[in-house]
Amino acid sequence: MVKWSLSPTEISSIIILTNSSIYSEVMNLANQYGIEIVFFKGNEPIAKIIPHLMLGLLSYG
Repeated sequence: MVKWSLSPTEISSIIILTNSSIYSEVMNLANQYGIEIVFFKGNEPIAKIIPHLMLGLLSYG
């Protein structure tokens, strides 16, 4: 397992290149700081999670 220590403000994207797991805490922090998460299969992106801050379309209660 590879671990780094970074501030969320230093990250613009999280790229997932292999079959792996991602903690919901990581997804929550990525959302809070406007960090997109992109999943690849081989050389092709297959999914992207875009934080609500980047959309600006949703409003809650």
